[in-house]
Amino acid sequence: MDNQGIVVAELGTVAMAAGEKMTVSLDDNNLISVAVDEAVRESLIGPDGKKITSAVKNSGSIIANGGKVLLTAKALNGIFDYAVNNTGIIQAQNLISHDGVVELVAQGGAIINSGSINAGIIKVNTDYDFTNIGNISSQSSGSDNAGITIKALNILQGGWILADKDIILEGEGIFEIAAGRPEDVNSGGLPFGANPAVIIQANQVKLIGKQFGRLELPLNVDAALTYIQRTQGDINILEALGIGTSILLRGPPQGFGAIIYNSATSLTLEASQGSISTAQKADIIARNLSLIASQNISVGANLTVYNNIDLKTNAGIIDIRGTDIVVSSKAGSVNFEVEKGNIIVNGLISAPNGTVRLWTDCATWKANALDLKQARIFSKAGGIISNPYGETLVSWWFNGSGNWEDNAKWSIGSSPN
Repeated sequence: MDNQGIVVAELGTVAMAAGEKMTVSLDDNNLISVAVDEAVRESLIGPDGKKITSAVKNSGSIIANGGKVLLTAKALNGIFDYAVNNTGIIQAQNLISHDGVVELVAQGGAIINSGSINAGIIKVNTDYDFTNIGNISSQSSGSDNAGITIKALNILQGGWILADKDIILEGEGIFEIAAGRPEDVNSGGLPFGANPAVIIQANQVKLIGKQFGRLELPLNVDAALTYIQRTQGDINILEALGIGTSILLRGPPQGFGAIIYNSATSLTLEASQGSISTAQKADIIARNLSLIASQNISVGANLTVYNNIDLKTNAGIIDIRGTDIVVSSKAGSVNFEVEKGNIIVNGLISAPNGTVRLWTDCATWKANALDLKQARIFSKAGGIISNPYGETLVSWWFNGSGNWEDNAKWSIGSSPN
């Protein structure tokens, strides 16, 4: 099926589907919904005698403002180059009290967009790869539901993905490619800077996967809130480089990948089944910073933020190795939290007008759960030191002049020496 013309359905539904058997129904908003029940089993030949390479294709224009556009296909593996292929224009902008929705759904085949998709809500879902070498944009227009969600085996990003609210990308790998050349995902493509049009931009960007970008072609994210969750393996940061107002983080060749982010972002890095580590001189800068791991967090470089730093691990060690943990804002705070493990600080924690909270609840490690013998902690506002199961090991507390700050408000656990 290939739309080469212009289809308009204001406040209505446009559905293009490919499969052996389908079910048509109305959804909760009384818009037409199509579900493909049985996949296409055999290759198809077009009127020109050539193999049809896309089960569903739009090379024209589809406009359904305040309504819904659905392109869906189900095929046996490998029959089509693309189950869904958009080279044209798809538009479903929000209207008053009506969300505009675009959905691209495929099973047994890849989805590609080299055209333009503009809607309030955009959803892409496939068990194969999704490639974007065009433009995808979402404008909320006051809607709470607006945003872009893309779930695929791998996401190959070579164009624009823009939203004024949220973007969620989920796949085993999320890679940047040279625009217009998806085959370059394996050959490296162009170095960063050669194609500044390739970007993911939103108020909040959430990336979920095993690998993000490549060393030679980092993933470029520009967001007020940036959340990166590695679902398997460690997040090892070997290098951090400043690029104007952006920061490039690079891991090992087979590690979490390489990402460029805005230094003014609130950055969260989560290793849901692993550890997080930063190598020496791999300094991280952000507005807010959260490091979350199921195992250890080992910091060998400076962490500098404008507001708050949070380090949390479920069953491991937070280890600060002779580095500076710096909070530069007036009310910024530092929080370390371990459920089953210990905290070791050999460096400076500085929150001049904020609070410092070091908390562990581990019966196993007992007296060694909090080891601050080599720590320097600077916080006029005070904080909390808590180790319910043993003695807190503290050598000194530092307020800038080497003396204890009398008006600091420390509570719970041991008092400083």
